[in-house]
Amino acid sequence: MKKVQNQFNLSFANANAAIILLLVALLFTSSSLLVAADDTNANANANDGAGQAQGYDSSDRTVYDFEADFGGIAYNYSTAALQHNTQTLSDILRYNASYNSLFFADKIFHFHPGVYGTEITDFELVINGTLRFHRPNETYVNHYNRPEPCILIEDSTDLLVTSPDPADTAVDFDDDFIDTDYASAKRGIIDGAGYQYWGVPFIGYLELVEFRPDLFVLNRTENVMIEYMIFRDAGLYTLNLVDSEHLEIQYSSVVARRTNDDGHSLLDLSAFNTDGIDVSGNDVYIHDVDIWNQDDCIAVKDSPYFGVSSNMLFERITASGLGLTIGSIGGTTVSNITFRDSLLYKTYKGIYMKFRHDHYRDTPGLVENILFENITIFEPQQWGIWIGPAQQSIK
Repeated sequence: MKKVQNQFNLSFANANAAIILLLVALLFTSSSLLVAADDTNANANANDGAGQAQGYDSSDRTVYDFEADFGGIAYNYSTAALQHNTQTLSDILRYNASYNSLFFADKIFHFHPGVYGTEITDFELVINGTLRFHRPNETYVNHYNRPEPCILIEDSTDLLVTSPDPADTAVDFDDDFIDTDYASAKRGIIDGAGYQYWGVPFIGYLELVEFRPDLFVLNRTENVMIEYMIFRDAGLYTLNLVDSEHLEIQYSSVVARRTNDDGHSLLDLSAFNTDGIDVSGNDVYIHDVDIWNQDDCIAVKDSPYFGVSSNMLFERITASGLGLTIGSIGGTTVSNITFRDSLLYKTYKGIYMKFRHDHYRDTPGLVENILFENITIFEPQQWGIWIGPAQQSIK
């Protein structure tokens, strides 16, 4: 396959401007394309080591069993059990997590959203079974005035989220999507039961709009590894990783879908705003991941704390949804981002770069040194490439 390179930078002051036509070279051989950014070689080399979190060693930790040591309740989704498990896990994260390991056996444990931990150091969360979250009768908001996420951890460092025996996870992440209904024996599952929030197609959105819980949220964390996990059916965003420093995700799956159709029907797309991996911060490495959802598959976002999202490498991604995305970006900087060696299969959008006016900062933003390399887009349902304002913002 011939590869064509073109140099470009993006800068903008108003997201309502006309679509920026910067993509000069498109190659349709095997439905593949390459978009190269300014200083391509330096960009790729700088990203080669991005986000490679330090190794973890459980030998110095005390390992606790959620059920045996803390009285967690399996297979019971009565109101009392939901409240008990939610409060118990929150208490563990707040008071017993640092320098310890928490193990969930191969069973189903039921929770409400609202599990919260902060200021955790050196913690290992090992999930062999399923953590399933249920919509409560009353939705509570957190200190960000948003519905409480299913799990929120912030201001923490040295975290590992994993399944207990990764060597048994024999999955080809390059070519096949995973049948996540039958994967519990292989990888741990965090399940948001999104259908309880999506409701009747289209009508359900009118009820809640975006007042739905994210599945797994990290705020201001450092040195995090997530591996061998399945994140399924978020009410809203799946992995919302805000201001991450030194983050790695590998051999994991994200899925949010109403049907098993080989594409994105209007029925599936009515699970609005189910982003796959939203990430901001610095030094991020996400690889060997498969995603099937109904909004941005991976989205590099503004960094509210650092002001810059930079040095991120995404490779060997298999995805279908609204694509590999930068944005939407307002009055901040996104720099040195690489997507490479990935497949977008029957995706709704492919490469998606979107901008907005930042009403808070009221300053121009900058997107620079962005590389899409060896990206195969197979039978996109809408736009293979979209660069400009977020499409829903166009009037």
